[in-house]
Amino acid sequence: MVRTQLYLPDEVYKTVKLKAKEKNMTFAGFVRMYLETEVAVKDSEKTLEQKFPFLTMKFNWGPNAADNKKIDEDLYGGINEPL
Repeated sequence: MVRTQLYLPDEVYKTVKLKAKEKNMTFAGFVRMYLETEVAVKDSEKTLEQKFPFLTMKFNWGPNAADNKKIDEDLYGGINEPL
């Protein structure tokens, strides 16, 4: 486990503290539980394309120079001058 520190707005802190108390949990335990269930689990349910949007990009992978220039434009935002 990693120890960390974060700054919360007063209202958020009060709300989380109250929710933790309602569940008879510590503040830290409640925050960990929430992050594990709402962030980590939901992230693991994402598809590869959702995690890595570049996987859905379509490139023109032809063998000639015009196609290679198009790839450079797609990847690097239109840098098409020779080095």
